[in-house]
Amino acid sequence: HENGMATYELMCGLADYIIVSTPALAATFDYRSDTVLTAPNLLDVSVFPRVPVKTDATGEEYVDVQPKLPVRVVWAGGPTHTGDLEPITDVLDHFCDKFCVPDSTGKQRATLIFMGSMPPPKLVRKYQGRGLFHQPMVPFAAYQSVLNSIDSHVYLAPLATIPFNESKSNLRVMEAWGWAGDGTCGMF
Repeated sequence: HENGMATYELMCGLADYIIVSTPALAATFDYRSDTVLTAPNLLDVSVFPRVPVKTDATGEEYVDVQPKLPVRVVWAGGPTHTGDLEPITDVLDHFCDKFCVPDSTGKQRATLIFMGSMPPPKLVRKYQGRGLFHQPMVPFAAYQSVLNSIDSHVYLAPLATIPFNESKSNLRVMEAWGWAGDGTCGMF
């Protein structure tokens, strides 16, 4: 912790400008507000799967999507984001009980996939290997390709009312929109 703080102080002292993505983050640098800039996140949508477009007999284009079952519900984030899950853990418990656990015929209607940090312990105890899956954290360079390979239908982007989220940008929402470009992913 001391080394981290020393590095932080050193970097702040060396920086001509500090660029952040939200006003709440900018406020943490009040002591040098004249050199703090707030800039929105930009997302390269070309790294997301392409939209499957077809042309009908009249020449009109349309999105051709054939959802794959089971429905894949995905949450992605590191350990610092786990507070986001507290308000929806009980909802996810009910969801898994109803849709992720195979029914009497062995059919599974949905899977819940956590990428990054582990799912809440309550869910792991009840559903690990029974519709709940964990994709461990990967190096940043591999993040996008691994997340794309999951091919989510629903992307969870809960924003609990906690101090950490006051400084978060809209990046999670923008990621969900990127996957929604193929018409198969929605955001909750």
